[in-house]
Amino acid sequence: MAKLLTILAPDEFKVVTVPNVVSVGSKLNLGEVGSALTLTANAIAITSSYHQVTCTGTAAQRSLRTINGGAEGDVLVLKVAVGSDAMIVDDSVGNIQCAGDFTMNSPSDTIVLLYDGAVWMELCRSNNS
Repeated sequence: MAKLLTILAPDEFKVVTVPNVVSVGSKLNLGEVGSALTLTANAIAITSSYHQVTCTGTAAQRSLRTINGGAEGDVLVLKVAVGSDAMIVDDSVGNIQCAGDFTMNSPSDTIVLLYDGAVWMELCRSNNS
């Protein structure tokens, strides 16, 4: 069982034991980047928690609207592959909900999503270009 530190008030803490929780230890590592994905028909099919995506064509062809695969509770990190055209993550189109459209035009740009079993919801993004 995992133990969690709960902050009740400033300088007041309580350790709570929670069953069925995975303990990650001192760091979280998503492993090596998964297979390189190609954006096709505005969709990708994921196989791991971390992927780089290649896309080409017009802005409409480079819009990510649907992510296939995943299970409820999965976290997904996406980045644009080196040499790829910019990718636009479309908000509220297909099965992605995020804080507005996000154009990823640098291999240093990332977006992190959480799957609730029906929709991929943005946790955070980083525009590093």
